[in-house]
Amino acid sequence: MKFLRISGNLRGVSSYLDKNLFSFQFFLSTDKEFVLNEGPWAFDGHLLLLKEITGVEQPSDVNFDKARFWAKAYSVPLLKQTMEFAKVLGSQLGMFMACDESNVYCEADKSVNFQVEIDMTKPFRRGIRLIVRGKPLWIKLGYVHGHILKGCDIVGEDVDSAELQYEE
Repeated sequence: MKFLRISGNLRGVSSYLDKNLFSFQFFLSTDKEFVLNEGPWAFDGHLLLLKEITGVEQPSDVNFDKARFWAKAYSVPLLKQTMEFAKVLGSQLGMFMACDESNVYCEADKSVNFQVEIDMTKPFRRGIRLIVRGKPLWIKLGYVHGHILKGCDIVGEDVDSAELQYEE
């Protein structure tokens, strides 16, 4: 068991369980929640996939195929810079988790930031093609976070996205 310090004041202990499988325990539940909700995290340039376990399952049986990312949708029309539209976009990428409401209706930025849980077995999407009021619209996506990963070419290859009809 090793003492663990992550980014500032987060503290806990880590244990090696198996090849590429570690256990992290935190002294404070607020630290654990921060780590689980504010990822993704990296160690030595490699993505850490984290999952809370209850203790009933064997750690080696836990499926680590999803990770939370903050996505940024660019060139979003002003009237679509809403949490509802962020939910539509997030549902096209995976499971919508949250929206950064501080940048909704921000005409200068023309973007919407939202957190989404993404299936890591599939390539990241570069964008989403939408039909809004009968007009085609390409929403470019970026995946950003303060802990790791900037830009769009994180994993996988370019994926053509199918058109999504969005009704108001």
